[in-house]
Amino acid sequence: KDQTKGGSFGVGKTSLFLVSKGKTVCIYSRTIYNGKPQSRFIIKSFYPYSFDSTQVKQYWFSCERIGGCPYNNNVPLPFLDEDADYLAKNFGMDVFPGNETGTCSLILDVDFNSAEEDKTEPETFFVKEFPKKINHWFWTKLSPDIPKNKQIDIHLYNGDVELELEDSSDPSSPFFPFNRCLELWRNN
Repeated sequence: KDQTKGGSFGVGKTSLFLVSKGKTVCIYSRTIYNGKPQSRFIIKSFYPYSFDSTQVKQYWFSCERIGGCPYNNNVPLPFLDEDADYLAKNFGMDVFPGNETGTCSLILDVDFNSAEEDKTEPETFFVKEFPKKINHWFWTKLSPDIPKNKQIDIHLYNGDVELELEDSSDPSSPFFPFNRCLELWRNN
């Protein structure tokens, strides 16, 4: 998408809900809009909390702007600028300084044991398995060989220790053949 729009809601974002007991995620981002930084904050939730239910519905907790586009289920409006920064800070997220851009996601009510195939202890899951999940869903965006406008810069921390994410352009990575094919396809 162009730089002022987000991508479609795909499996990468959906994976964050799999470890939220309340199936709720806060998304805080900063982008350049009309030549200046703009902060955005929105909360998305699913109810009932089981994705197995045929009755599952999506809920957006967002603002209704006076004089702006009217709120409806198809166009959830994010809180903007000072309101977005205020909410992010009070949810315990780091506020973007100056002209810094990016996206942060905060998973509410984390329960790593809710991921059906993973029956390990929560900390073990986070330290050893969660980085693998990130690599699995985002390998096309993590390699330094990816064009800058397509890259995602993801950092995971266990306390103050940064967890290592695999580089899909490394020949030892299981995603290397896919990454190489993608690179060849892009260059031809």
